[in-house]
Amino acid sequence: MTTFPPTPPPTPEQILASMDSTITAGLKPDPDLTLSQWADQDRVLSRVSAGEPGRWRTSRTPLLRDIMDCLSPSPPFSRTVFMKPAQIGGSEVLLNLVGYIVHYAPGPAMLLAPTVELAERFSQQMIAPLIENAAALAERVSDPRERDSGNTILAKEFPGGGLVATGANSSVGLSSMQARYLLMDEVDACPPSASTGARALRRAIRGTWPSAPRRRSPAEVASEELPHGSPAFDIGQRHLACLRCGQHL
Repeated sequence: MTTFPPTPPPTPEQILASMDSTITAGLKPDPDLTLSQWADQDRVLSRVSAGEPGRWRTSRTPLLRDIMDCLSPSPPFSRTVFMKPAQIGGSEVLLNLVGYIVHYAPGPAMLLAPTVELAERFSQQMIAPLIENAAALAERVSDPRERDSGNTILAKEFPGGGLVATGANSSVGLSSMQARYLLMDEVDACPPSASTGARALRRAIRGTWPSAPRRRSPAEVASEELPHGSPAFDIGQRHLACLRCGQHL
């Protein structure tokens, strides 16, 4: 069996340097770059998880542009709800937001899936290729094969923040951290019982930073239905032209 020597503790100089860089990164203002601009600039679709691998182009799915830009730091929205049919790009919006957080606006983030199993699958099949194929992300998230990399299936560490993935059926996961960013996928598929469904969503939302300015705390919800008890929304609708008559529906 291969043994490794113990990792020496950091020196006082290293600790002070790490604290200084962390404080500096925390005081840095959020960028003016929108989420759709970041995706066009840095997102690369993987052959493993995309039907059209290569550079991301928002022009291919223009209906996602406004939704993504609502998640950028500049708009004064604290919650964005995406009511959608299946297979229209909601998960890709989530992935673009993950990449944006890691690269440009770091902070503690939580990804909530209906179950822990689905959270693991999303991380392995979607987040891992996202990081691997974007150079700007790969240099910020350590290789999971490295010792003490801080990169596991359900947790990704990066300078200035980290991403924890969990399921609505895990009370421990929901209570494990306070998050600046809360990303919720397939909310309508969460367990239907009151104890593990609606309560789990409310607990996750309460876990976001209460003191963060609204424009700096976007929460993305990709769902087919509005969460119960939600406040009033500024609702926008996307109308598509009929291919036969041209009328917008």
